[in-house]
Amino acid sequence: MSTPTSMTKVPTLSSTQQEALRNGTIAALCDRYYLELQLLNYSPRTIETNAYQLRRFVNWCNDRAVNNVSELSLDIVQAYRTYLFHYRNPRTGNQLVASSQSHHLIKLRSICRWMFYQKIVADDFGLSIQIPQVPKKLFGKFLTLAEVSSLLTQPDLSTKQGIRDRAILETFFSTAIRATELSNLTLCDIDFQRQIVHIQHGKGDKERFTPISREALEWIEKYLVDVRPSYASHQQSNILFLTHRGKQIDRGILSKMVHSYLLPANVSKIGGCHLLRHTAATLMLENGADLRSLQTYLGHARLDTTERYTHITLDRLREVHSKTHPTGDQRLSDQKSNIASPPKD
Repeated sequence: MSTPTSMTKVPTLSSTQQEALRNGTIAALCDRYYLELQLLNYSPRTIETNAYQLRRFVNWCNDRAVNNVSELSLDIVQAYRTYLFHYRNPRTGNQLVASSQSHHLIKLRSICRWMFYQKIVADDFGLSIQIPQVPKKLFGKFLTLAEVSSLLTQPDLSTKQGIRDRAILETFFSTAIRATELSNLTLCDIDFQRQIVHIQHGKGDKERFTPISREALEWIEKYLVDVRPSYASHQQSNILFLTHRGKQIDRGILSKMVHSYLLPANVSKIGGCHLLRHTAATLMLENGADLRSLQTYLGHARLDTTERYTHITLDRLREVHSKTHPTGDQRLSDQKSNIASPPKD
């Protein structure tokens, strides 16, 4: 979620605040907008994403000597949309993919809507912003069970880091948790008795409970007994997984860690934490999990997001097709075997 879904929830600025923003810079306006999101209890990750994507718009405006809010117009907004479409990465020459263009424009549309609601501008420039159609991407990369088994055994268990990494990998695969969610887990979030993980700050700052395997819990317990006490001695923290300096592991480190074990495991697929998430969901689906349960397990707000996993169980689909379709290979084979052979002379 990038901005309030209903402007009726947004507190109205005073006339003095409105006037100050109206006569101020675009950068200052954005800073005030981020503060509004904070006051509405949006997650730090959501605010960070807004800031990152709106920074491109602010820099683009500054490069064209459009520094002040009073200089914003419908033409400026439309020109920025065109710029995103024609932009090429200086290093690779690649165009911004439609999904990236869409994310940038959605954030811009949201702040334009907020400016209009707060009477900072006379017109809602966001109404004219057409968002590019983004084709639904299907999740095509996932690991086989053999590849998962190989990956899980890569950490060096003679070291403290290896034990910690094994516990992290087991947790990723067992819970299909997102990297940021795992990074934010605390000691109180693991219920060993009920085999449940409490994810307090999921995507959109939503909380959920998800099952975790006994095997993963055993590795977490080993990490808590053999490793974490020495890591936590550097500073007090209730965060579950720590660096050797006692700090919280951020999602960037987690992604690099998972990626570093793929090559030694003879896994040619490229990916990080999300690769294990996709894998867990795919293998559950192949083993008969229904989409609604999978939606809850993954913490998806919408079922159509979960449905993106259904195409990748092609082997299972071929098997079902072979057994059930009138022209399926197995049905035809069965039918032929039931047909009496012609009598021999």
